[in-house]
Amino acid sequence: MILRGHPYHVKIEGAGPPLLLLHGFTGSLSTWDMLSEHLSTHFTVYRLDLMGHGETIPASNQRMR
Repeated sequence: MILRGHPYHVKIEGAGPPLLLLHGFTGSLSTWDMLSEHLSTHFTVYRLDLMGHGETIPASNQRMR
């Protein structure tokens, strides 16, 4: 998935109303593996690796301020 010109690693599962799951500071989308299995029976679950985590690489122009 491309958001604001940057590619993100995303998993989309299930059907129903959308539900976005975001991991914590040191996590990745796999943080939600067990819970997503159950939620996807009622929702369309969107799990993504935030920038610099999991399979989403950091933006080359991103820096700490």
